[in-house]
Amino acid sequence: MKKQLVIVIIVVLLIVVGLSGCTNSFENIIIDDNYYQNAPRDPFIFDGVKLKGDFFIFKVSYSGGCEEHEFFLISTSFMESNPVQVNIVLSHEDNDDPCEAWITEEMVFNLLPLKKAWQEQYNKIYGTIIINLEGWEKQITYDF
Repeated sequence: MKKQLVIVIIVVLLIVVGLSGCTNSFENIIIDDNYYQNAPRDPFIFDGVKLKGDFFIFKVSYSGGCEEHEFFLISTSFMESNPVQVNIVLSHEDNDDPCEAWITEEMVFNLLPLKKAWQEQYNKIYGTIIINLEGWEKQITYDF
């Protein structure tokens, strides 16, 4: 019985440690037409993009290593179509980092502010938003 309890505790700890290392903490999407137009767009590469529930998960790579790099997810207002569309940019500010180390990281952004804005504007609970992600070839469908 003791041995089984120890095994269960170890398994639970492994799951918790594994989940905690999956992603960085998340930031909320910013909905602002002016900020979208003027956002920093320093170079980076998308290694992966996926939508999981209300979260956008990005794996990106960029050159740097000496300065802190900042990423923000910024959306335009809704464009009237059926379904509604938005343009989104993953803004990258490299803070003039002169270093050339190749950095890869995963980041998570919360889309709930976009969902809530849609729900308030269209007075509905469930819907679809087509996301046009700058630098990504395919449109992304956000169903909720």
